[in-house]
Amino acid sequence: MFANVEPYVSRQILITACLNLGQILIGYEIYWTGPVIPKLQNIEETPLTRVISATEASLVASVLCSGAVGSFIAGYGANRIGRRACLTLGGIFIIISHLILNFPASLGMIYAGRICIGASITFLSLITLIYLGEIASPNIRGMLMSSTSIFHSLGGFLVYCVGPYVSYTEVGYVLISICVVYVATSFFLPESPLYYVIKGNERAAEDSLRKLGRSNDINIELKKMMGQVLETKSNAYLWKELFTDKGNRRALCVTIPLYIFQQSSGVIAVIFFATTIFKDAGSSIEPHIATMIIGATSLLSSIFSPMFIDKHGRKILLIVSTAGCCVSMTVLGVYFYLDYIGDSSVLWLGWLPLLCLVSSLFFYGIGLTIIPNTLTGEMFSPSVRGLGSSITLCVGFISGLISTTIFGYIVEAIGIYATFWIYAAVNAIGLIFVVIVVPETKGKTLIEIGNMMEK
Repeated sequence: MFANVEPYVSRQILITACLNLGQILIGYEIYWTGPVIPKLQNIEETPLTRVISATEASLVASVLCSGAVGSFIAGYGANRIGRRACLTLGGIFIIISHLILNFPASLGMIYAGRICIGASITFLSLITLIYLGEIASPNIRGMLMSSTSIFHSLGGFLVYCVGPYVSYTEVGYVLISICVVYVATSFFLPESPLYYVIKGNERAAEDSLRKLGRSNDINIELKKMMGQVLETKSNAYLWKELFTDKGNRRALCVTIPLYIFQQSSGVIAVIFFATTIFKDAGSSIEPHIATMIIGATSLLSSIFSPMFIDKHGRKILLIVSTAGCCVSMTVLGVYFYLDYIGDSSVLWLGWLPLLCLVSSLFFYGIGLTIIPNTLTGEMFSPSVRGLGSSITLCVGFISGLISTTIFGYIVEAIGIYATFWIYAAVNAIGLIFVVIVVPETKGKTLIEIGNMMEK
């Protein structure tokens, strides 16, 4: 299949294919609650001695987000033991975490497993982005990095297709099997050349570039890497630079709210509770089939969204994304309200929940799901990009924790329709924020973006 492709391209695609096995794992873990929570609420399928309540189900989903500390551990470990070693450790952490989750003696073990999984997947996500950015040739870097979102969605689609038809424990066996393959292949990955530069081993960095098929880049790329390392090492106050530099402060003020809106848009709750939502809706479409359609929609939108970003720009896609999610959540709330008051019109609107959830995932996929990551990589100065990314990712996960936890409490307190109206309001606020605050970075170099952020 690589007969007409340059050798360095085929080599880097194969490396990325291994890394994307890890992205399948991440998507599988995030979407895991969709088909599994109904099992925990069914006395015949749950591994526990009792079924869990709606509030406990929300905690099972949301405690994943409390593992955001993994992003800070990743930044430290990448420079201490290397990118390749951290990629392998990330897979091992996921195996251990899911073994805790797969054989629970109590609900507390499920919570503990989900927290460990949250730390593991944030650890693996950040290491993967760092590694890919450092090993990829400049002319294919965008393609390789954007592929991660596709395989992330593929993992979600996989668990939606498999989960309804196997037992609670077997859902975990599928993930662990993939994870073993990922860990085995990660041993054969070359180390990042930048890591060798950080360690002062220039010859090993040259060998790494050759293994990546980048022999022609050795002179230019090594000089760039050495310059980056010198810049980072000469700045002993990265935290101070992050908050005192005007451009970095503005980057924080743009990216942190975007991550909050991303995690609080309601789509994360849809992913976590998809099957449960369809059961509550009394939809005319079988819940498991509907969740598969949702997973397929997420996958398709992740395939097309990278093309939309460069063609139409970041800001316009964020506007369309937040507006589309707002409308979808509003209409979904109306459906559940009509069902709550016993309106007869819901009898012929059984298709509406699926339409709303699919549309919300589509709009989320073309904007909110990837543009905050893109802007984070563009807006921060090189010396604090890793630190800024860790902070924004951590804040996003905390927002997801709050958002998904609120879902269960509001459903029990005042009904599911109010929950979706709250999400709609959040998206409306996000739309206003995008229109007024978020700058457009389409077609600009990193230097031009840096200058723009300083104004």
